[in-house]
Amino acid sequence: MEDGSTNKFILRSREEKHDCVPPIIISGHRFTALSQHQAAARDYLEAYKLEPENPLINLCVGTALINLALGFRLQNKNQCIVQGFAFLYKYLRLSANSQEALYNIARAYHHIGLITLAAVYYEKALAIEVKDHPIPRLPYEAGSYAEQDLRPGYCDARREAAFNLHLIYKKSGATDLARRILKTYCTV
Repeated sequence: MEDGSTNKFILRSREEKHDCVPPIIISGHRFTALSQHQAAARDYLEAYKLEPENPLINLCVGTALINLALGFRLQNKNQCIVQGFAFLYKYLRLSANSQEALYNIARAYHHIGLITLAAVYYEKALAIEVKDHPIPRLPYEAGSYAEQDLRPGYCDARREAAFNLHLIYKKSGATDLARRILKTYCTV
């Protein structure tokens, strides 16, 4: 997956600067990629202590706790899921009820099998229209010498929300509704 030098660099960065958040988050991402959700949650919570109002960190903590709860070794899964959703709802608040945050909460409900709540949040995400805005290029990237818009990049998540909502409707037997959602949001 990665070479040893990257791992050493991350460890060295964390040792040298204990209060530097990016290496902590990267370490958590590495554990998440390896499905080591307890270690990932530990790293994300460490980052949360340093930056509790960071939306990304709240998203990471919430998803790590939910993934940890879905594992087979945890005694109190329900408490862990509730704590995970507490972080996700804080992420939603910090993101000003953005379409992306609504989609991520819907996805979390879908992941744990609370389909009714997932459908509600997918519908909320569909109700918000967001125009795609590409991620700004870095100064050294080819062709990026011109003046550019430096707003953060984001994309419209309605297609993804519609597709997942269509799967829910289709599985529940509402094929006409599923077809209408696809036709409205996923065709060109």
